[in-house]
Parts: sequence; structure tokens; C-alpha cells
Amino acid sequence: MTPVKALSSLLIVFFFALRIQAQQVIEPTYVSIAEGLSSPEVLDVMQDSYGLMWIATGNGIQKYDGYRFESFKSVPGRTVSLQDNQTWSLIEDAEHNIWVANGAGVSKYDRHTRGFVNYNFTLLFNTEAGGGQTFKVFLDSENNIWACTQFMQLVQYDRASDKWKYSKFESDTVDNQIHQGFSIALNEDKKGGMWFGSPDQGLMHKPKGADKFTAVPAEKIGNVDFVGFNNLITAMYTDSTNTIWIAARNGVYKYNPDNGSFKTIKVYPDGDDVWTGLNSIHMDNDGNVWIANNFRGILKFNGISDQYEEISIAGKLIMKGHGWNITFSGFTVDRSGIFWFGTLQYGVMKYDPVNKPFSVLTHDPANPNSLSPNGVYGIFASKIKPGIVYVGTRGGGINVYDPTKQTFDKITYKVVDDRFGGSARSIAETSDGALWVGTWGDGLIKFDKNYREIKKYKYNPKDDNTISNNQVRSDQAGKKMAGCGLVQTMD
Repeated sequence: MTPVKALSSLLIVFFFALRIQAQQVIEPTYVSIAEGLSSPEVLDVMQDSYGLMWIATGNGIQKYDGYRFESFKSVPGRTVSLQDNQTWSLIEDAEHNIWVANGAGVSKYDRHTRGFVNYNFTLLFNTEAGGGQTFKVFLDSENNIWACTQFMQLVQYDRASDKWKYSKFESDTVDNQIHQGFSIALNEDKKGGMWFGSPDQGLMHKPKGADKFTAVPAEKIGNVDFVGFNNLITAMYTDSTNTIWIAARNGVYKYNPDNGSFKTIKVYPDGDDVWTGLNSIHMDNDGNVWIANNFRGILKFNGISDQYEEISIAGKLIMKGHGWNITFSGFTVDRSGIFWFGTLQYGVMKYDPVNKPFSVLTHDPANPNSLSPNGVYGIFASKIKPGIVYVGTRGGGINVYDPTKQTFDKITYKVVDDRFGGSARSIAETSDGALWVGTWGDGLIKFDKNYREIKKYKYNPKDDNTISNNQVRSDQAGKKMAGCGLVQTMD
């Protein structure tokens, strides 16, 4: 290999390594059948106004308070039970009713009666068997309920009559046929306009106050073809700039109807797997947009920019030719910032971006930069040196932990009477960066900001102005606690 080729290979490896290191890996926990989940197939997760989680599964819906499940299923002969156990989507309306998209249509759970009102779309719209299956229920800003169906595209609920009706479409082509076909995506923009993914019209829009949806001209959306099942729109989300985020079966796009901009963010290879229709888009509590992308994984965007990273999931693998061995469906971010991902195989995948799993830092005899042996007495986080943590040890003096390097440096000092050969039982820091360390036998020791020993303060029975004991258990900046009394050192 020539020097040039060798250098090129090295650079490729180097940059690839940088990319892998920069990729975020989340370490989730799972809520599964072992915890009481009724099915490993979870299609949607929602948090209600009371803080409770509702889970749509392949075996009914469940209410979860973090400890216990309450299950709601179809009971033959009981008309107020859930009408079908295959559930797909959940919303809560302004009256706190829970609406459930399911295999027969839509069901409404009334908290007061603890029963369901069922709307069987196969019967109501006189469709063929299975045609009433509903994949999404949606609540708009005016408390209107909408539903995306298997054979009838989009329908909406009329509260005054307690009935469902076809949504009105305006088309230059067919008239009746536009209400035949599979749909799954509906969204509302910041101006109250509605956006819909139609299988035969593509992206459709109904401005606020209008009564009909019309197709968005192809030239306005980069001539991307959203007609048909191949690249059907599967999820939409509106950000603070009124940009519509679009997840389709084969790509991710952004469209701002106010300024006319349309961007293709990511394109996937064509595939006929039905599960590519499972996509969900939400924003986290830090303002980042996340897309749960069926078996293609999770995308995390930097705010609402076009820059994203593909998230890795600890314990899960990318299968050759098929993507991840976990398939995501609907997800939500609860009010505390915790992610709840529905999956087809593993129940609910739960990820808390704030409370990371604990890691254990211990002594390693083969690593001189590991923690000193024999135990830890005290821990103090520096305010003067952000990130630095001082660890008081039994016999190993003070360890200085640098989280960026994940190493422990040692502060040494002259040991005279310490019972264990150099014990830091307590640590305090003053505004100039100086450290005060309470020992087990050598009294109180002051170090400067560069960790040089300045002075020992020890008990002297002939001097009333000394500390009262050489075993110092705790101290704080300015006031020092000794084993048998409180003294204030002025230095």
C-alpha cells in the first residue's frame, strides 16, 4: 500500500470513528407483558389531562398510572365494552372522554359512566367487511374529532347529531371514488388549517373556515408524488414556524405553505413492507423534533433545523437488509419529558433523557487513574471548576474526578496522625478555589487552588483558639465542624 493510500484509509477510519462516537445511544427500559401489559404489540401511547398514560395495543387499551394497569377490552354481548380489541390510536377531548381508533371504527370512553359508546363504521358507512377499521383519531383546536380509515379515507364527527360523516373533498377528477382508500395522516397548522394525506390526491389542505379539502398542486411540493400506497403520507407535525413536517412511507419532507418552501430531508429505498406506514412525529421538551420511523429507527433533529442524527438503541441491532430489529409505531413525550415509544415486538419502550442509568466508579488495581481503594467518605462538586468533583477517601486522600476524561487525580499531603494513612472525611471550597479538608487524625487542612497544602489546623489542649478535635467529620466554607465542637477559622 502506498503512503497516500495508507493515509486515505486512516482518514476514512478516523472520520467513521468520529461519526460513530457522535451518534447518540439511548438506554431505554421496557414496559412489557411481565409488568402487566396486555400485548407486546403497542400502536399508540397518550398521556391524558390527569397525567395517566393510555396505551393502544393489539389486545385492547390500557390505562397505566406507573404502577398498575387497568384494561379495557371487547366483551361479547356487552354493548358498553370496547367494540374491537385491535386498537390503533388514542386522543382525549375537552370533556376528558377517551376516543379510540380500532378495528371496527371508533369508540368513545366516558369516564362518568365507565362505559364505551361505539361507532361501527362498517355498518354506519355500509362498507365491506373490515372497511371500517380506523387507524387514527385526531382532535383539532376547536375540539372537533376526525378519523382516518381503511377504506373511506377521512371522516369527521358531528357532535350535534352524534353521527359521523364523510369529510368534503373538492377534486377535478373523480367525485365519489375519493372516499375509497386507506389513510392514516391528519394534522392542523398554526392558523387552524387542516392537512390530510390522501391515497389518491396526495397532500390535501382545508384552510380554517373552509368546508372542503383540496389537493396541493404538485409543483408546490417539489413534484414529490404522495399519491398511491408507495409513498403514502403517514404522519405530519406543525412546528413554530408553521412548517409542516411530513413522514411518508419512503421519506421525510418539510413544507412551509406561508413562504412556499419545500425540502426533501431524507429518502428511503422503495419497500412494500406494510409497517413502513408506522411513523410518528413529536417535539421534546428541549425543542428538538423526533421521528419514530417504523423499523428504520429514530431520527432526532437539532431543534427544528434540517440537521438530524440517527439514534441508536442499546441492546437492539440493525438487521442486514431490513433495518432495526425493533419496529416503532406511535409515541409521545409526557409532561415530565419522558419518551413513551410504542413498538410491535417489545411493548412500550420508555426513555428518560434526564435521569440516565447509574454507572459505578470503582478502584481498578490495573489503572492508576481509577478511584483510590478502601471506600469513599465524602463528595463535593466544585463551583469554581465546573464539572470537577472532589472525592474524599479512606486512606487515599482526595481524588479529583474529571468527568470528561473519566479519570481520578490524587491530591497528596503529609500524613502525620491520620488513623488510616490519609483520610478525607469532608471537603469544602471557598470562593478563591481553596479547599478545606477534614481528616481522621490530622485535623483540618487547607489547600490552595492548585492543591498545594497551605496549613494544618490541629487541636492543642493548651490553646483555646484551636479546633476541638483532630477527627473532623464535616465542614463547610467559612465554618468548620470538628468532632467535638464548632470553630470558625479566620485566615
